[in-house]
Amino acid sequence: MELILLRHGQSTTNRLLAEVQDEREVDTGPQDSTLTRLGRRQADLAGKALSREYIDMIISSPARRTLETTRRVVRCIDALPMVDPRVVEFRGVGAAPAASGEELRAMYPGFSFGTEFDNEIAWNMGYLNESKEDLYRRARGLWQELLLPRAHSDIGRESRVLVVTHRMFSAYLTGVALGMTLEQVQTGRFQLGNCASTRFEVRSNGVVMVVHANREDYLHGRVSA
Repeated sequence: MELILLRHGQSTTNRLLAEVQDEREVDTGPQDSTLTRLGRRQADLAGKALSREYIDMIISSPARRTLETTRRVVRCIDALPMVDPRVVEFRGVGAAPAASGEELRAMYPGFSFGTEFDNEIAWNMGYLNESKEDLYRRARGLWQELLLPRAHSDIGRESRVLVVTHRMFSAYLTGVALGMTLEQVQTGRFQLGNCASTRFEVRSNGVVMVVHANREDYLHGRVSA
């Protein structure tokens, strides 16, 4: 199985933080930020790069910036995106107040939302007080309960899974895939840039190999084979 982690395109909060030298100077507030014009362009380019490949599973965070990124990517990929709150950012950062399940289904038709999305309740309520230990356990749970079993299944050899997610969660999931402890993951060395990607080969014997990390050449018109 191949696993591709893709961070969302530039969000309005990302743009705001990029304009200051000290992020502490900015109060971004608990908003569910959307993509900027640059972020939409990044998502289009990522989709174009991925269109060359067969992808049979797409998992997206329910934050608007990831859903918007996924919507643009799937224009180039014939796969049904599944929305999974387990791949949302730490504490749902920038995603409160979040939409309810009913609102999300109305805004993103064609996406698959599970029963964990209550029609009346904001999807991120269970993540607001999350600790770094909780985030690590969440990443490990996704790896052990969904991704690793898929790699070991009969379709694992041919499967290619795309996860559209966030900077911190992608770093933690990368660390979990490589067998790292929480302390090792917290170095921050695996964090992705906007619409950059990390790709793994997950073999049926449990061996995990990094194909590339934080790749972003396709965002600058330099897509290699």
